[in-house]
Amino acid sequence: MPNPYSAATNIPSEQGIFAESADLLRSAFLYRMIRVHDPNQGSSPAAGETESEFGNASRNGTLITYSGWWFWQRVVVDNRRVWSKVSWVALNREITFRIPSTESSAQRSAADERSGRIEIDFGPGLRIRRFRVWVDAEIIFDEIK
Repeated sequence: MPNPYSAATNIPSEQGIFAESADLLRSAFLYRMIRVHDPNQGSSPAAGETESEFGNASRNGTLITYSGWWFWQRVVVDNRRVWSKVSWVALNREITFRIPSTESSAQRSAADERSGRIEIDFGPGLRIRRFRVWVDAEIIFDEIK
């Protein structure tokens, strides 16, 4: 009996972007720019509210950028490179990284950082067929082409 909770190995025939707490801002060959907003507060918190779980970038969201140009894969979160690798032979299909806290370095601790993961399925010609972003154990963005 197959496990109903396992990740699907076959990509469904439906295409589109499936995300409740993220927006695709820019998309190109081996490049994605995604804005993640706090699902509890939407994209703009009310006046007087404290920082969201995504830090003080909650007004505009946390910006996650993936680029795989010129054999150099990298993930940038709010203008901070959190993962990179030169990939001469094969591109990484699963990338795990830490999402840094937006607190000052004196107040920041490892507990404030969240885990992030990007999963990429490539089609012919290195075209991205499926692009998924996870924060902690929750999928926040799923693009299927």
